[in-house]
Amino acid sequence: VNMLITKLNDAVAREDYKAASQLKKELEALREQTVTDSGEEATGAQADWLKLGAAPWLGDRLNNIGYRFSTPAQTSMMQALVKAVIESGEMDDGMVVDSARFEELCRDAVLRAPTGSGKTIAYLVSALTTVSTDLYNREKVIFDAVAATDTAASDPLNPDGDRDALARTMSYAFSPAVSMAELGSAIQLWNQQPPAANRKPLVMVLCPSRELCAQVGLQTYELFGGNIRQEYKPDDRGSLFNFRGPRGARIVGLLDTDDLERSDVLKCCDVVVATPELAADLYERDVEFFDDLKVVCIDESDLLLKREKLRPSLEAMLLDRDSAKRRHLLVGASLGKDSMERAMTTGLVESPVLVTASGFRDFEGDSDPLAKVDSVPMVPDGLVHRILPVDRWQALANMVRLLRTNIQEWEDAGGFKSGTPRPRAVIFAATNKDAREATASLQNALWGQHKLYALLPEDGAMPLQVLEQFAGAVSASLESESRAKQASDSGKLGALLSKSGVGAGGASGADDSGFDIWGAATAPTVLLTTPSAARGLDFSNLTHVYSLNVPLNDAEYAHQAGRLGRLGNLGTGIITSVVEPSLETELQGLIGRVAGAKANVEVLEVVEAEDLSGLDLGEAASKDKAVRRLDDIFELYTTEEGGQ
Repeated sequence: VNMLITKLNDAVAREDYKAASQLKKELEALREQTVTDSGEEATGAQADWLKLGAAPWLGDRLNNIGYRFSTPAQTSMMQALVKAVIESGEMDDGMVVDSARFEELCRDAVLRAPTGSGKTIAYLVSALTTVSTDLYNREKVIFDAVAATDTAASDPLNPDGDRDALARTMSYAFSPAVSMAELGSAIQLWNQQPPAANRKPLVMVLCPSRELCAQVGLQTYELFGGNIRQEYKPDDRGSLFNFRGPRGARIVGLLDTDDLERSDVLKCCDVVVATPELAADLYERDVEFFDDLKVVCIDESDLLLKREKLRPSLEAMLLDRDSAKRRHLLVGASLGKDSMERAMTTGLVESPVLVTASGFRDFEGDSDPLAKVDSVPMVPDGLVHRILPVDRWQALANMVRLLRTNIQEWEDAGGFKSGTPRPRAVIFAATNKDAREATASLQNALWGQHKLYALLPEDGAMPLQVLEQFAGAVSASLESESRAKQASDSGKLGALLSKSGVGAGGASGADDSGFDIWGAATAPTVLLTTPSAARGLDFSNLTHVYSLNVPLNDAEYAHQAGRLGRLGNLGTGIITSVVEPSLETELQGLIGRVAGAKANVEVLEVVEAEDLSGLDLGEAASKDKAVRRLDDIFELYTTEEGGQ
């Protein structure tokens, strides 16, 4: 579904309406089959945002930034929380005319949908539609506050005043802004607004990690007219000049303790995105900061609900509310029956509506509303699930062979000229320690074929910058329009890699196709990380995921596989789990629970270490081959006790 919707958005952007029509038919057929299989109440398929009841400015903005049609999860979310009201009126000539308007339902909701199905946009659009009127009212307050700083009208000696200065002040005040510690991006910009425009947040989003907070914060910034792309094009429909919504929005990210010290930023906020811990810290300092909240969204909420006991300040912040004035949205791919029952028992949600990609169910009047929750697939359809049962001492070597094979198959198919994405992979290690131990070996073994990055937040090595570089690198096709900053960025990247303890590995500079560091040939292609660090994150055109001896767990497997097949990617993807042979049967059962009985599962054969005693070293090519194989033996094979 995600791939078809991505292609549909692309076809409309190219004005290829014949292809768009065919893709719509395929999506509708797939939706009908999904509804039949699930037994849910049928909802609409992909739809125009305005027809779903989204605020008009949001519908326009989503269309301009490429989200022209909603995904099934987004459609279900809007239809569950917005209803059409038909009103009749009589014209002067006596004719009765019916008109429709949308009315948002102020109620709690639980959104359980597969990874990569567009859940972030689903809850952001619902939340921002709820506070749309308030945002426009705040825009007027900002205008009045800035206008009040102009003293020209009251100065008879200078009736014209400094109109240019006023225009600049107005421009800064009405541009969207985002503030997050360590964002490390050129888009981080905070233009102060007059004190008269100070305000408290209307929407709060809680995320389990600062990396996910950064991603959600930037997505929100883009919805308010901000540019989060690596380059700017004057004719870009997504530019601020085409924005038709409330201006001057301020998004605050609480990602680090430093963010708590920025009183100037915290005094002027419309949307706050935070980790639960930092939100609780702020609540202990300033309870009133949260007074105006109308929507609270908890992303990856199963992690919060699995805690044995919530921090008292966090519990007070979430449970002390008037549900008629503030609604809660719980979101996650691995939200299970136990988590939902706890959410309702504690009062985190009250009489919520359960939303899935195939429909929605009202909890009220349902004898067992959670009956089918755990049967909803956690990952997108179409993924290939591979199992590589291999002893730990040769696990790394077998995984590297697969990574090399990925590149070789792509090159044999024509490389960039084939129009297919260059292979890009995320490798999940069980812990930071395991990842650090594998870094040097992988860097040396993949030199010249893959560029390796490491996202290890516990090490404090600029995780957000590493994330931005890897997630923002466009690697897909000859149609890439990125030509930006090769010379100026090469030095910055080298510094980044050296500080992260990871080398560049591959060639630098553009290739014959004119691709640059943001384009393809030298873009980062492998990210080494841990499951907790990358949960919920989006990476463009990811083709492979490797799970390297990560303990088996349904939710964690779902979130590892869920980096693939996401909305915006033109392919599905392959997840390969490298596990001990004794765990093969258990893993097959896990995949069935997470991906469904129809999941495509393959078991790979282990490649044993090679015997080099008979290798002919008479030719240079043979010598090079022998050197590479010897390097592999020293770098990639470990002893039974875990040493090299």
